[in-house]
Order: sequence, then C-alpha cells, then structure tokens
Amino acid sequence: MLRFNTELQRAKNPQLSAAIKLVEDVKENGNHITAMLSFSDLLQLGGYTAVEYCGGPSMIFRMGRKDVETEGEASNALTITDAHHENSVMVSKFDMMGLEPEEYVAIMGSYTMGFASDDNKGKKGRWTMNPYVFDNSYFKEVLVGHDSRYLKTEGDLRLLHDSDLKEWVEKYAEDQELFFENYAKAHVKISERG
Repeated sequence: MLRFNTELQRAKNPQLSAAIKLVEDVKENGNHITAMLSFSDLLQLGGYTAVEYCGGPSMIFRMGRKDVETEGEASNALTITDAHHENSVMVSKFDMMGLEPEEYVAIMGSYTMGFASDDNKGKKGRWTMNPYVFDNSYFKEVLVGHDSRYLKTEGDLRLLHDSDLKEWVEKYAEDQELFFENYAKAHVKISERG
C-alpha cells in the first residue's frame, strides 16, 4: 500500500479517506503489535478480521508486508498487458497472482458482504439479502442470474459463461464449507503476495 501521507490521503474518494484515517488512528493509538505492523499489514488484518467477524473462515495472518513508496510502484504491480476476452482484465489480475479457477471463484464470493456504494444501500446496491454475513449466498444469487433481486454486475454473470468457473459457483452454492476452505486459501495467497 502507498504510504498514507502521500497521494492516497488526498484522494477524492471519501470512503478511502475515512479508511485511511481509521488505519492511521490504529497505527498511532494502538498497542505494541499495531505499532510493529506496516500500513499494508493493518489493511490486510482488517480484511481478515471482517471476514471472520461476519461468520466467515478463520485465516492465519502473517505480518511483514512492505509499504510501497510511490503511486508508480503500486500501479506497476497491477499492469494488465494481455486482453483476449470479455472478462480478461478481471481474470488477468487474478491469473497474475496464480489463482486457480476454484480460488478465483471463491474470491468473488467476498461480494457476499457489503454494498456497491454508500449511496445505494437498497436491494440493487448489494449482492445478497444480508450484506453483513459472510456465507455462500452470493453464489446462490449468481445462479439466479438476471432474475436475482440483488445487484449482479457483468463480472458476476460472467462466472456463468465459463464452464470451469460455473462448476465452482454451483459447488460453492451447495457447499459452504468447501467455499470457506477455498476462500481462506485464496484470501491468504492474495494477501501475502501484495
């Protein structure tokens, strides 16, 4: 993550600015453990904690992430150079991290929590009935497709157009424990790679 006293702090995104302030507060006013963690570690720890707090799997957190110094370093890590199909940008980002189809689909399941934006917290602003619970309901809603009462983006619906990905959507809709197991592996893998 960029150091918080640089460009990100002046971001026009109020949600990002609020999150930065919260992490800075934890860093400054936390305990001896939070003082040792990088800002990147603190952000990742927040993600681990949110998933577990909302009923998702427990994951082993390892510290040691380095904060990048410039915006250029951050964007170089996400450069996409190869785009061959309609979903290539999203898939390429995860391919670069070495995710298998079951891990990629599991990570998409993180949309079981939260809202698309603070401006729209109605049914069409969330992916599932209860956006405060981490469970496998996202996959059940994806299988309903356009008939879902909740938000479905083209990225969500594309999971149904690839037979390898659709197979995992169906498995996770049926088996929450399998989803949790593969989600935890994928989350840790991404978290530890940056």
